[in-house]
Amino acid sequence: SPKMLEKNIPQSLPDRGVFIGEVIKEPNIKNNNVQLIAKTELGKILITVANYPEYFYGDVVKITGKIQFPTIFDEFNYKNYLAKDKIYYVMYYPKIEILDRNQGNKIFSAILKFKNNLTQKVETLMPFPEVSILEGIILGNKQIFSEEIKNNLSITGTSHITAISGMNIVIISEILMIILIGLGLWRKQAFYFVVVLIFLFIVMVGAPASAVRAGIMGMILLYAKKVGRLGSATRIMVFAGAIMLLFNPFLLRYDVGFQLSFIAVIGLVYIIAIIFIGVISALITNEIPENNASKYTFFTLFISGSLIGFFLGQLAALIDTSRVCHFFIWFSVIFFNMGSVILEGKIFSPALVPISLATLLIQQLFISIIISFMILKLFAKNDKAARMNKKIIFGDAKSYLIKFLFVCFGYIMFYYIFGYINFQLVTKPYYQSHDFNLSIPSASTVIVFQFLRAPLIVLSVILFISSINIEKRKLIVVTGLMLFWIGGFVPLLMQILSLPLILVVASEVEIFFQNFLTGALAVILLHKNH
Repeated sequence: SPKMLEKNIPQSLPDRGVFIGEVIKEPNIKNNNVQLIAKTELGKILITVANYPEYFYGDVVKITGKIQFPTIFDEFNYKNYLAKDKIYYVMYYPKIEILDRNQGNKIFSAILKFKNNLTQKVETLMPFPEVSILEGIILGNKQIFSEEIKNNLSITGTSHITAISGMNIVIISEILMIILIGLGLWRKQAFYFVVVLIFLFIVMVGAPASAVRAGIMGMILLYAKKVGRLGSATRIMVFAGAIMLLFNPFLLRYDVGFQLSFIAVIGLVYIIAIIFIGVISALITNEIPENNASKYTFFTLFISGSLIGFFLGQLAALIDTSRVCHFFIWFSVIFFNMGSVILEGKIFSPALVPISLATLLIQQLFISIIISFMILKLFAKNDKAARMNKKIIFGDAKSYLIKFLFVCFGYIMFYYIFGYINFQLVTKPYYQSHDFNLSIPSASTVIVFQFLRAPLIVLSVILFISSINIEKRKLIVVTGLMLFWIGGFVPLLMQILSLPLILVVASEVEIFFQNFLTGALAVILLHKNH
């Protein structure tokens, strides 16, 4: 917290201006100056000096000049940013006298010497400006970036390729694995060499937060491959963050690199996949928007597809079954639920659903296939052992059919009970107070519709509840929420500007009880313990 950090920050400056210290990190060479971190009897000092003479890691220097606290800017607390690394003072262009050389850690010195030699080799093999991009990607060097290159990378949104992160770790680890296996090592033997080399690489590039995060995640993923286990990106990311915060809790608040690194991983793992599902769903259902009305339609379809993909994607990680079964589980959940919603729309609100029923069902068929396939590829487990051992369990056919029909009957009862309550308390009074003619389908039409819709809703969850292996109480909640999410919340979200808000909210509450209780009843009667 800020209070914890402020306790460590000195409140007064030392009287003297002469210090003896050692350069403890590789100098940060910029276009117009160089930044050194020197460890003195006062602690660490960030020193800004001219580009020449050159200074190196391990130099023992005598520093004479004005010592200051870091500046606090209007939109950036530079003082706290440096304090997270225990740097409490800065000096600008002091007089520096080199007292000794090569006094740093011998291993780290050797790593930096290797880096400098590698940099020189690369610069002799490749012309400028291409060499600057290569050095940025494999070594984290940005010193030779011209302003033109920086601006071009910024304009094109490709600055991240020169930041040491997961991409660099993946490239390096894969290259090393190929080389070591090619030299005759087994994969398990190569693993240890690669882990050590990744560690040395992170040290060589200066151990920025993004590289440390990527290194920890990369090592864990390599270990998972070594022992033949699956790697969960979410758990690995949380573990990597916890390790880093254990050593320096202030990274969470004051290191933008730490924050952006983890946000980027979350985006890559979840958000991009969900957005992709939403865009595909919207494009299939609606043409590219050209006016405000079509833009709103496209947006609601995009949001709907994204929400469905997000919710079902989280559930996919709980199921161990074959990929074919995975596909049909999510296809049945989406297609049967949305098909029942389409039927309801055609019967109760034909003005809001002007497209023919056949066209809507064909559109929904394609959407369901694509979303199911994306969930399978992006979220489902890929465990061969699970594919062989997990089976969908139904039980005795006759008994199962009776229970299935009982759940269907239960949904119809829930529909009439909560539908009647909504009609009497909200829908009917609203239309009467606003002088609208409330069009109500005939009783026979409603009965026929419910006898068609009930089996669709129950069919949508049969594969899901018959293939998942979690505690029954949790499954009741998950199944009920899933039916409400896909059959109630998402469809009504698409109508939020087409219907009065009070009717949307009342309908959401009605469908919640109808679908949640139906899901609970389906689990109670149809779920079999594995």
